[in-house]
Amino acid sequence: MIKFHSVSTLFKGQKLYHINGERNLAALAQSKVKAIAIFDISEHETPPNITELLNKLFLACQFKLDEMLFVNRHLMPKLKLGDLQSRFAPSLILVFGNILSLPNITGLSKNIVLELNGLKIIYTDDVLTFEKNQKGEKGKLWSNLQKSLAIK
Repeated sequence: MIKFHSVSTLFKGQKLYHINGERNLAALAQSKVKAIAIFDISEHETPPNITELLNKLFLACQFKLDEMLFVNRHLMPKLKLGDLQSRFAPSLILVFGNILSLPNITGLSKNIVLELNGLKIIYTDDVLTFEKNQKGEKGKLWSNLQKSLAIK
């Protein structure tokens, strides 16, 4: 077994953000977050398989580890999309499940990119359902991400 003395050794100096509470958001406000995943899992820590799925998805979208932010809304029930947008100015927010209310936005469809002032927002299945789905929804989401982010 390999022993790691610190998280920085494990990730070779790359920053990986996982937000478990509102107090942590303010500390990260100066970071260079470009992609945010919002999901709702009742567990206090995100399961490794979900973290791996999100990492693979955002890395495939050509984001670096230190440009990703994973937010568990279950631990931050008052979280609003506008708060994340104003604090981080990301280029992509991926919302897993119908967990955010957006009163001024209509016509949201699953796996379809909605662009607002340079911000791309995509709704898809909740993260646990999405993780189990091998082809259907993952393929639709990936196809739309490729088009909207000009990924080859």
